[in-house]
Amino acid sequence: MIRLIEFNFDEIVINPKECSEAITAACRRENAAVTGVCSNEHTLIVIIDSEADSGGYYRLAQFPGFSKEEISGEINSRWTAGFAT
Repeated sequence: MIRLIEFNFDEIVINPKECSEAITAACRRENAAVTGVCSNEHTLIVIIDSEADSGGYYRLAQFPGFSKEEISGEINSRWTAGFAT
């Protein structure tokens, strides 16, 4: 079963740690894992699925830039450090 968790972007910018902790808590409570995200202009929607492998911690973090090179470099850097993006 899936569940959608919504965050206003302003909320994420003001307190990313609290939003991250809310995602982790929901996943642990539902024995679920994040399986996707989508957004519109103002809202981030996180999809968690109780049929997916659960575990781990979730963290919302900004990328340092918007270019394809900056994004791919950041994804590779995070993967090297042990994080899935």
